[in-house]
Amino acid sequence: MKSSVMRDDIPFHLPDRPANVLQAVALKEDTLILPSAAVHSTITQWLFDGIYMRHSVHHFNDYLSFSRKNETDTISLSFNISGHTLIRQEGALYEVRGQVHNIIYANGYMNTFENKSLDAENLSIEFSRAAFLELTAGSNDTMKRFADRLLEGGPVVMGLQSLPTNAAIQRVLQEIIQCSFTGHLKKLFLLSKSIELLVLQADAWHQAFQYQERQQYRRDDVERIYYAREYLINNMEMPPSLSELSRIVGMNEFKLKKKFKEEFNMTVFGYLADYRLGVARSFLEDGNKAVGEIAYELGYSSPQHFSAAFRKKYGIAPSELKK
Repeated sequence: MKSSVMRDDIPFHLPDRPANVLQAVALKEDTLILPSAAVHSTITQWLFDGIYMRHSVHHFNDYLSFSRKNETDTISLSFNISGHTLIRQEGALYEVRGQVHNIIYANGYMNTFENKSLDAENLSIEFSRAAFLELTAGSNDTMKRFADRLLEGGPVVMGLQSLPTNAAIQRVLQEIIQCSFTGHLKKLFLLSKSIELLVLQADAWHQAFQYQERQQYRRDDVERIYYAREYLINNMEMPPSLSELSRIVGMNEFKLKKKFKEEFNMTVFGYLADYRLGVARSFLEDGNKAVGEIAYELGYSSPQHFSAAFRKKYGIAPSELKK
């Protein structure tokens, strides 16, 4: 049975950082071992050129809930390598599982964490606001929208649900963790990998949002196609022309014909003709209406036209079915 213990002293995400964390020029590297009764943490941190990078491995002894206020004016590229955590912030709930990533700005906001697994590993890269805005200036629309929200103030999360970590991002994360360079070469290496991860995240989120937009467009299109079908059925005695129908549903003729065929495997007026004949057959089987009455009620130009269409579909004349 999982328990939830409130703790305020869990060194889960950040140790105390040096005051010059975002002004470091030469590479500064530390590995901190932080044992406690609740969790054993190993945190390796690198400081260089306005960037703070941190790799954390945690082994919990229990399922805990703990809070920490974010007091750094930085944008975090967050990569959860393993583990399952719930994060509550300003009434919002974020569920973070293994092999996911996000971009986050939460300066001045209280976060409450609940570990839902006993082991966790993550890597984060924090850019100063100025460095992030400079690096992403002129980037894709997704990063521009994030920057605009950043300038408006308040917490900013790229996505309410984190994205799965793709193979390219996983490769770079492992290259950082396993880096064997030292000194200035290591600084150059970590700097290049920080930029590479920013680019890979920007591309991954841009593709994800484009896919969501395409899906939304498709849902809108499907709604219009079904409305077109409904309008045809409700007006089958005097159906609109294709151009009239396209104006009614707000879709150009070419797209209307294409999407209608994709959805119903029939042309617009092929569907209408088939539907009419199905209604006509039901009327004939009921036996309450004459053939001519059915023909005019369903919008056929004449009983002869109706009879020819009916025979072509069902192989018999409507008068024979009526008998």
